[in-house]
Amino acid sequence: ILGLVVFAVVRLPPRYVPSRFQAIVEQFRIGFRTVVSENLLLPFPVLTMLLWSANVIRVGLIVLALNIQIGLSGIVFTALVMSFLTGLPYTPAGIGVVELVGTVALLTLGVPNSQSVSLVLFDRVITVGSVLLVGTGLYLYLKFRHPQHLTGDPLL
Repeated sequence: ILGLVVFAVVRLPPRYVPSRFQAIVEQFRIGFRTVVSENLLLPFPVLTMLLWSANVIRVGLIVLALNIQIGLSGIVFTALVMSFLTGLPYTPAGIGVVELVGTVALLTLGVPNSQSVSLVLFDRVITVGSVLLVGTGLYLYLKFRHPQHLTGDPLL
């Protein structure tokens, strides 16, 4: 629903927006267009859904590997909670926060203590570990093969 509202705000002509909201909507459009080009309006949500689906599949495979009985809704809930918390800026990659809240969420779903902790830690090893491995490999590749990419502005 939120995606449809954003799409409508960005694409609808100003005459369909109430006059008291036109200035706010115009500022939103300007900000939105500086971040996202119109060519990304369709691929962005599709890629987002693919990434969230990959998170659900990863957690589902861990649930199968550990033989935990929580059902599809529990898998989706757990995956979304842990993925969302990973992006919060309080700690790097949500370390500490994800483990605590993820374990509590699984306990509220009726998963035993040891299985809850195992699922969360196994998921974190996969998510954080894969980022560290891929990031380290990419850094080393760029450092030795293309050192010009590592000089200058670190945000580029």
